[in-house]
Amino acid sequence: MAAVDPPTGADSILERCTGPGAPYRISGSDVSLFLESPFSLYCKHFADRSERDPPDASQDIFAEHGHSHEVRIMRELYPGEAPTESAEPPPRREGRPPRRRGRRSRPWVSPKEHAARLDRSRVREFEKTLDTMRQGAETLLEPQLCFFPRGMHGSPDILERRDGGSLLGEHHYVVKEIKSSRKIRRKHVMQAAFYNVMLGEIQGRLPDRFHLLNAGGEDAPYEHEKYADTIQEVISGVAQIMEGQMPPVWYGRGVFPWSEYADKVAVQKDDLSLISGMDQASKRALEGSGIGTVAALLETGAAALANLGVSPGDAARYAARAAAIKSGRPVRLGPPLPVSDADADVFLRVEEAMSGEVYMIGALARSGNERLHHTFVSEGADGEAHILGEFLDMVGGLGRCAAYYWGSGEAVISRLAGKHRDGALPEMGMVDLQQLAAQAVAFPTYRDKLKMVAEWMGFGWRDPDADWGRAVTAYRKYTRDPARRDCLAYIVEYSEDNCSAVERVWDWLLEQNHIVRE
Repeated sequence: MAAVDPPTGADSILERCTGPGAPYRISGSDVSLFLESPFSLYCKHFADRSERDPPDASQDIFAEHGHSHEVRIMRELYPGEAPTESAEPPPRREGRPPRRRGRRSRPWVSPKEHAARLDRSRVREFEKTLDTMRQGAETLLEPQLCFFPRGMHGSPDILERRDGGSLLGEHHYVVKEIKSSRKIRRKHVMQAAFYNVMLGEIQGRLPDRFHLLNAGGEDAPYEHEKYADTIQEVISGVAQIMEGQMPPVWYGRGVFPWSEYADKVAVQKDDLSLISGMDQASKRALEGSGIGTVAALLETGAAALANLGVSPGDAARYAARAAAIKSGRPVRLGPPLPVSDADADVFLRVEEAMSGEVYMIGALARSGNERLHHTFVSEGADGEAHILGEFLDMVGGLGRCAAYYWGSGEAVISRLAGKHRDGALPEMGMVDLQQLAAQAVAFPTYRDKLKMVAEWMGFGWRDPDADWGRAVTAYRKYTRDPARRDCLAYIVEYSEDNCSAVERVWDWLLEQNHIVRE
């Protein structure tokens, strides 16, 4: 631990931390966004606002879930200090226009003046934070921090006091961040490390550790030394974008409210990221060899790609993908793949809420000339166990059957069986149709998402905008008010359409002889 100077007055610390320095501002959320999608961070600060995504119900769910989780953990750790759930609504996501009150419009403010106003507001709140820190409060919740010489600002979830001198006196503080994710990700660690660096600059003492609390409230310490070099590289990368350097775009990796714009730019550039399954190492290797577009990749051919360091298997897949995209036609990858015959086929879709709880199991059962939709919707405290039982009873009555799902299904059903039935499941073949299709054919789509592939085949959802967020929103409305039969009808329709889409892909694969029963 580096030695600290003698304690300095709060006013002197304030002056040092809010004095002139970097012309940009970097927040903890900027660090997180940079690690998830550098191009989205660039868009946040430089793209035309008219390019933002339309409102997305799933974003409200994410924000509300994260806020509720933070409040719950704070209330458990610091009773009487934490805000109530209704005290502060989830922050408005970038891209949502503020609600207008009345008809009066606000006077135009230049970007420079707007930034100055934000800084003045941050400084006022930071001054309050410093006063509280100087007084030695045990805990600060969501305090405003600033260190403008490096352009840094933000609000960590928690600061906790520790013994040991700093510019604040005979004590200092450590950072604790609350995350609603079951698994702590790299962006979470780097965001906490960013706050740790800023706190160290403010109090003149860099804490040895910072802490992250996961969805279960488990407190895990992280040694700052292990991440010291990486966080400085991340801060430098963010700073370069803030100074106007545009990073590469990557199809499918844009973050709301810039996901659609990122995809549009990738398509305009004919970027290699349009090739589904293209990994970063291969993309860099190809670009380093002058192959930067799908058209260039197609012209190069699989054999030449393999000579550039791409594995032969990947080279063949990339070339087939490029041919499919440019021709608009699917490309066969090999001989037909065998699948086991069955008395009945079940096309399965499992829907999970933000909490990870399964709220709906959809199944389209097909046996001979019979075709029947089953939708099991969770209601009440034991709803998840109940719908699992109903689904398994239905499957058990079909005889020898195979269940086909897209991307996820078997793992979730097995997890539910382990949770509610000691792992007991009836004999049933379960096949990931997405994985099977990817081995058989290259689709002329940028990704192998069910909606992309099924719509290319001509299938249509009754609600063209149907997605996970809309369905979860409808389910939540229904559970809060069971009289909302319209909401129940919507999620049943959504489930049926998803199951029918899986069926449509299955039938197409059979019709085109990409798979054969044996």
